[in-house]
Amino acid sequence: MTAQLFNIFDTLCGWCFVAHNETRKLVDDLPDDIAVQHLHRKLFVGPHEMDINDGMIAMVRRVGQEIAPQKTGARISDAHIDFLCRPGTRYNSELTARAFAGAQSLAPHEAYKFGVALQKAVFETGLDFNDPKAISDLFEKVTKGDRAAFLEVLQAPETARKAEVTATLARKLMTQVGSNGVPCLILSVDDHLVQIDPYDAKAARAEILSRL
Repeated sequence: MTAQLFNIFDTLCGWCFVAHNETRKLVDDLPDDIAVQHLHRKLFVGPHEMDINDGMIAMVRRVGQEIAPQKTGARISDAHIDFLCRPGTRYNSELTARAFAGAQSLAPHEAYKFGVALQKAVFETGLDFNDPKAISDLFEKVTKGDRAAFLEVLQAPETARKAEVTATLARKLMTQVGSNGVPCLILSVDDHLVQIDPYDAKAARAEILSRL
């Protein structure tokens, strides 16, 4: 029997941030024989890139400051909301998807740690997710890797291709289980796929182990 867990997320997805503590606890507590693959969905690209308007800001505030603390203990900060209020800001996942792909290339054992840190920086400290230099600074801080090398990889065509391949796989898996949004946890046991609740680490672990 072979088992694998796919963690499908988007760095700029508020609901992914809401779930990130539970997802991290689940990943840290799974048996070693369950492989975990982290897939960046690239949710906000092309026609799905999103303008920031008053309605969007109100939704982010409600999700992050009313629902999230009660649901998982996470909280979207005023710093992120203030950043969204800057004129011309848009949700576009391309750069953060490349950042995760770049971390997987340069620091594969630290990539998930970096991905979590990047998401926390966006939603807790208001990191400019459109700024390659700010993201590269964070990479260096989290992984102790070479900032200049990361910045170069971030802008490389091969990194963009890798990010797109990952997003395509994520979309395919989500379609197979009928999922419409992220965060999305999908357990594969001998090629049979089942969706797992990402908001409760304890219950998710129990369900995963019951299916092995």
